[in-house]
Amino acid sequence: MRTEIRDFCSTLSQTLKPFQESVDKALPEIHRAAEPFDLGDLLNGLKADREEMKKIIEQIENEEAYLLIFGPLKSGKSTLMNAISGSYVSEVSSLPAYPCLVYVRHTETPQYSLRRYDGTTTSFPDNSTLQQVVRDAHTDLARAIKETEDRGETFDPEAHFKQAIRRVDIGLTATELDQGAAVLVDTPGLFAKMKFGYDRMTRDFRDRAACAIFVVKADNLYLEPVFDEFNDLLSNFSRIFLVVNTDHSKKDLEPDGRLRPSLESTDPDRVIETFRSLAVNTTIRHAFEEGRLQVYPIDLLHSAQKVLSKDSLSSEEIDGGPGHERFQALNDDLEEYLNGSGYVREFKTDTFRRVDRMQGGLENHLGPRAVDQFQILKQNVENRVQAANDQVAAVDILREIDWNESFAEAMQEHEQVLKSDSERYLKRLTTRVSDVIDGWFESDESLLQLEKDRLEPLLEREASTMMDESRQRMRSLLSEPNAGAKFSPDEVSALMSLKIDLNRRLLSEMEAAESPGGTPPASVKIPPEEIPVNRAFLDYLLLRTRKRVRKALFGNLETPSKPLAPEQKEKRLGDDSRQFLSDYLKEQMISNLVDHPRQAGLEYLKSFVGRFQAMLEELLDDHREKALEELEAARRAQRQHEIIEKNCTRLRNDFESLRKKLDSIRNEFAPAPLEIEADEEEGSSEEKEEAVSEDESDNETEEKES
Repeated sequence: MRTEIRDFCSTLSQTLKPFQESVDKALPEIHRAAEPFDLGDLLNGLKADREEMKKIIEQIENEEAYLLIFGPLKSGKSTLMNAISGSYVSEVSSLPAYPCLVYVRHTETPQYSLRRYDGTTTSFPDNSTLQQVVRDAHTDLARAIKETEDRGETFDPEAHFKQAIRRVDIGLTATELDQGAAVLVDTPGLFAKMKFGYDRMTRDFRDRAACAIFVVKADNLYLEPVFDEFNDLLSNFSRIFLVVNTDHSKKDLEPDGRLRPSLESTDPDRVIETFRSLAVNTTIRHAFEEGRLQVYPIDLLHSAQKVLSKDSLSSEEIDGGPGHERFQALNDDLEEYLNGSGYVREFKTDTFRRVDRMQGGLENHLGPRAVDQFQILKQNVENRVQAANDQVAAVDILREIDWNESFAEAMQEHEQVLKSDSERYLKRLTTRVSDVIDGWFESDESLLQLEKDRLEPLLEREASTMMDESRQRMRSLLSEPNAGAKFSPDEVSALMSLKIDLNRRLLSEMEAAESPGGTPPASVKIPPEEIPVNRAFLDYLLLRTRKRVRKALFGNLETPSKPLAPEQKEKRLGDDSRQFLSDYLKEQMISNLVDHPRQAGLEYLKSFVGRFQAMLEELLDDHREKALEELEAARRAQRQHEIIEKNCTRLRNDFESLRKKLDSIRNEFAPAPLEIEADEEEGSSEEKEEAVSEDESDNETEEKES
């Protein structure tokens, strides 16, 4: 029988171990390479799968059956532990035991150790030393719990007192545990104030324990709260042994004041039958019906005394109580369960259930869904590398731009526009100056008034208007995409790829300066000595020169402020002077004035192009540095992804091989069906009908007798 389990465990272990080694080798490499990626689910999942695999391998290599002992506080669990192991394991007293798990197993040499929540392990030379340390630790734990609760917090040893004992391991030689390869696990008492982690502990043992033993005193057998958590045990474990701890020395009071032996001491079976008949709890009733719950009324103290004494004490010294046949029956049933086909079936069923759960986790992390996720991740990495390469290439394209060629057409077009504006300005200003001159001829104003009061204000207004129009026209021209530069399709694509648009920034910077070129001065000075004048007959008679005539007309030629009547202007100056004034202003002032916006615009355009080039090159340097950094990071991520993909691919291949081997093991070591199920299937319908008719006949006979 043990050979079948050993073959099963050996085959499964040899199948799982190579894959565990593959996971152990791959996980650190995946972890080191996972920095650029969000692989927390994969890493945590594979770690959990690996830990579960280690637990399975540990269980099947040790071939240990965990027998969990549950029960309320001071119900007799420690006494039962001593009796089953056949050796003194735990102190029995009226004081509560330390709230930790106690593991007892067979070892070649005695071993005593404890493990704390901080991860440290301490070994002891003998049991008495261990027991003393546990007693001292109990006081420290109680103090820590009280301090925590005084602060209004719920005590958690992992957070508040890591020096607390988590588990005690005891290895005993020549015990009753050797043949059954069993490990006894004593659990903290239910309802104990210092019980914590109970739910987590039962979950941990759900698939690792062969069965559970629930100990309850006969006095508490009918207390419903006792069996509230007992229902959880029934749902978690395939077999439950219920030990009712009786006291053969217990007495009940007679009406006359005498004491008589109690029912639990004289007829414990009647107590159990009453419990079975009164079991209103559905879960417990079904467990009875399914044969998963067996009840044993035992005087545990008496039986433990009998076992530990090893027949060295006389029957009188063993408290004079009854023999421990009931305890022996429990031992026999446990041994039969552990060594029988039922346990083999349960062991393999539980192991396969754990393997299935582990395999399901691996399927999630290494199966088709994981492959699809890795393909998406790979595509994202490749896209990132390509995008970084495109950025570097875009920068290199823009760095090779021939600015003279790119802006040549724009410069020519802008210059033509500015020239056209100048011609328009010249025509408009010439007309307005002519109108001013005509107005002056109709007034009695002096030549100086023509200069200061009429022409200078007109020219200043016109110059300001021309410069405003020039600014607006330059802004409109330079607001075109890329300031009108003719870039190639590749260069335009590169600008769009880098999301570079300098127009807005350049225009705001250029407008902040005095642009374009400022307004030119409008000081007018017409040379009186060059103005044509008409000499009258009297002038000829008096031999007056034109200079004397001009002086007579205008006054001091340096400051010609002498008023001149319209008649005199018409008679003495006439059309020739009109033409002279118009031509002189056009040639000496208007042409320069209207050309100033054009020249300022050209200078502004050249400055704009130069600033455009400098600013773009500055941006390109920054873009190139960032693009190269991103390209290096993307290539590094690509190399790291290749490491992850290589390891995951190897794990997937190993997992596929593991899955086939596990399927083969399932076929070879499939748990045998229950015999009772086979018997029921073999029963014919005729036999069932005969059984029913016999029952009916018996019932009729009983009714007649009644």
